Amino acid sequence: MYLVMVLFLCIFTISNVHGTAYVPQTYYLNAENLTDTYTINLSGIYIINCSLSDLNVSSNLICINANNVVIDGNNNWLNSTKDASDRIIYVNGQYATIKNIKSKGWSSGFWINDDDALITNNTLLELNSPIVINFAQNTKFSNNFVDNSSYCGVVIQSSSYTTVYNNTITNFATNGIQGSNSYYLNISHNTVINDSFSSGGVGSQGFGISLAGTHGSTIAYNTVKNNSFGGALYLNTGNSPEENYIYLNNFIDNIRDAKVDSFEGNIYHSPSAINYTYNGQQYSSVMGNYWDNCTNPADANGDGIRDGNYSVIIMGIQGNDTHPLVEKWENYFSSGSITPENTTNKSSIIHINNSSYNNNRTIVGPGTYILDEDITNITAGILVQSSDVVIDGNNHKLGTDSTALDVLQIYKSGKIYNNITIKNLVIETPLNYKCNGIMINSSVNNLTIENCNIIINNGTFGIGFNPNDAQNSLNSPVINNNIIMVKNNNTNVNGNNNAIGIGVKVGNYGIFNTTNNPNSKISNNNITIIGENSTVIRCNYSNIPMDNLKIDLNVLNNTGKIIRMNKFENAYIKDSNLYMHGNTNGSGIILYSETLKDLLINNTVFNATTNIYGICVYNTIVSDNITLSYNTFNGVDAPFVYAFMMIGPIQNSNIYLNDFLAGCMAAYNPLVNCTFESPNDIRYKYNVNDNVYINKFGNYWFNFNHSQAQENPVDNGKGFTTKPYVVGAFSDNYSRYTTLDNYVFNYAGNNTTKPSNNDNNNYYNNNHNSAKKMAEKAESEGTQNGFSSENIRNTVTNSKIIADDKFDKLNAENCLKENIQDSEDMEQELELNDLNALTEDVIVVGGPVVNKFAEKYNNKFLKPVNNENPGENRGLIQVLKVQDDSSQVVSSHYVIYIAGSDRYGTQAALEYFKTLNELPTEPIMVEWVDGGYKIVN
Repeated sequence: MYLVMVLFLCIFTISNVHGTAYVPQTYYLNAENLTDTYTINLSGIYIINCSLSDLNVSSNLICINANNVVIDGNNNWLNSTKDASDRIIYVNGQYATIKNIKSKGWSSGFWINDDDALITNNTLLELNSPIVINFAQNTKFSNNFVDNSSYCGVVIQSSSYTTVYNNTITNFATNGIQGSNSYYLNISHNTVINDSFSSGGVGSQGFGISLAGTHGSTIAYNTVKNNSFGGALYLNTGNSPEENYIYLNNFIDNIRDAKVDSFEGNIYHSPSAINYTYNGQQYSSVMGNYWDNCTNPADANGDGIRDGNYSVIIMGIQGNDTHPLVEKWENYFSSGSITPENTTNKSSIIHINNSSYNNNRTIVGPGTYILDEDITNITAGILVQSSDVVIDGNNHKLGTDSTALDVLQIYKSGKIYNNITIKNLVIETPLNYKCNGIMINSSVNNLTIENCNIIINNGTFGIGFNPNDAQNSLNSPVINNNIIMVKNNNTNVNGNNNAIGIGVKVGNYGIFNTTNNPNSKISNNNITIIGENSTVIRCNYSNIPMDNLKIDLNVLNNTGKIIRMNKFENAYIKDSNLYMHGNTNGSGIILYSETLKDLLINNTVFNATTNIYGICVYNTIVSDNITLSYNTFNGVDAPFVYAFMMIGPIQNSNIYLNDFLAGCMAAYNPLVNCTFESPNDIRYKYNVNDNVYINKFGNYWFNFNHSQAQENPVDNGKGFTTKPYVVGAFSDNYSRYTTLDNYVFNYAGNNTTKPSNNDNNNYYNNNHNSAKKMAEKAESEGTQNGFSSENIRNTVTNSKIIADDKFDKLNAENCLKENIQDSEDMEQELELNDLNALTEDVIVVGGPVVNKFAEKYNNKFLKPVNNENPGENRGLIQVLKVQDDSSQVVSSHYVIYIAGSDRYGTQAALEYFKTLNELPTEPIMVEWVDGGYKIVN
């Protein structure tokens, strides 16, 4: 007896995860929890709700060990009287915000030891080191007041892309702003004044701004004043690969202008011309700085810029400001026209070529990095260690001829990055060195890899990931429009030499979409994998949809899998072609998962031609809420070729409109609440006799006679078998006599009754002309985008939408389509009081109070709408099927009723309707809450 079950790719009814936007938890800090070190291990907002004095802690008052933490001082004071080397806040997590804190008397203020911190609107008095930025990237220190520091006002060490903006820093013992071994700093719009403190000497101390071992930085729009021991500037850039630009600053009443201990790397004017106004006239020129000691040369032409160089160095190596200003820089710009801060340098464009590759291959800051030419013999790959990075290959090739390596890698220990894009890059590696293409070894939020051509002639990964945070892994990735080929011809040893197109070899890493990003998916990729024990797409867990994939897996003489997940949930696979083959001893599985849940597999071709065994879909634990529809299963007719093999139970699933051209369906556990028929009737033309019918649809089974004691199927004249196909304890009561290409769905012929243009579930359409017409009609109707399914969008396109109320009409236009009519256009239907007079589908928006059509037919629905039902801010989605039996060709139409007890209820129902995959069979109640909607049970 055959245990029959079909390999099914289903149109998965995606669970609409439309929850409200994430709102961080709020915590309050006060005298009770700030008596000793308070450690923060959870993301959230922490508000200090009272002032505290005489604080006495031995180390850090607050220690941040989590990402995305906000500490809001609420303008309260945190004062200490202890002289121990304690700190107010120690930051050891990304994306920390510290704001509105006033503090006095601590040894140290804020110690920033991780990336992407924001410190703003704080007052820091009588501290040794108010702010230390240590081995961090993308820190922003802005709008703070710092006074009476016994060391430096701001310390930046071994950090990059730090912004120090619009701060007032006064009275310090050593330096106002001190940077060492740091890069790409933006120090702008600050006031640095030292009126009272003296320093121990003038080596690198006693200066307003001091930079040592720093390059690629900008010092602009600052006022540096009254530094009477060192001077305005100390600069020691060493062998700098990039210049520091120093321009549009005011240097006033300093004992000396600058001390420079290295010759190269400092330019004392703007990198390009700046538009400005002087004495009522507009000019454009490169601009230098205002030096109060500079009285010559003169400004003969009156443009506000002196007509020669000013020697700015009194100690050390001489340099020249070639465009010194006559007046303070503020006098050249009207209010509001001053150049704003550059907070992240995201707009920076860095060009990479063969000569600059080694200097630029390690990316430590935001920006767009563009390949200007092919770079084909690298000895080390590109290493990304920053958020907000775009790598644009510009269709150039990056590769090696001489070593094994990862061509491009995203990695830094313990880091989680955001917003990284890799595009238009050609990667090619040689046969004689084992290489990988793109390796994501740190967790990334919003990773995009698109339009890349990755050819790995001997290696493991095309796009691989082994992130350092299993819980976060890859969040909301977009992997789109890539060509990937990976070959691994080495002898397989314990599965360690396999090839992987996209994914991870081992581990608990996943790809997620927790942000409901509609663009997050694996789409339009062409992937070829050649190798034993290989996998095309693999990870532990995923809810990322996949579509328009063209995959070719050659398992050689071993085995392999095209898609392997431990858990694959809340997603879909559709519109794809998945082909697996091998040599004489080849075997494999196209889709393997321990758990399949809430999954759509639709309009996909599965082709397994491996000789030993081939399985299209294989599940070991459970399958729940699977829809498998409009798929084709091809392969060899062999005993161990399965379309669908279920080791675990399958439940709440729907399998219909598939063509099983090879393989059987094996189920080793009961099928619970499963069907083999379309949810609704479908209107179609049967090409064998050109007649039009309406019927539910099952599947085509090439081995029909296996289920009927070797009895061959018989056509009932409408395209269905006279007897059902038996699947274990279940029957496919609508099993088809022939394949899908013999049926024309959504058929509109010359009938006495106008046929329905959108019977439910008409997702698949074998008629390409019809699809083209549908696209044209959607454009003419102004159908909106953003629907969760093409089926519902087609329904909207082909339906007449009735809305009388202006508010409802506006919402319908924004949610559904621009072509909205009112009840007057349905005058005949209103007069006849008969919905069977309908000749097309209708969507009614708004309840009986505001819509005449709704008023006429409100009571025909299961749950009539009124002011009390469904209630305040609540709406209903209901579908009524009407049928005209007057002609030989039965015609069915749908009235879709979207209405609430008030306008907000109607709006909630409208927005939720757009997320559906199919028309509901029961009323759905939705409630408008906090600017969004939720389902009401």
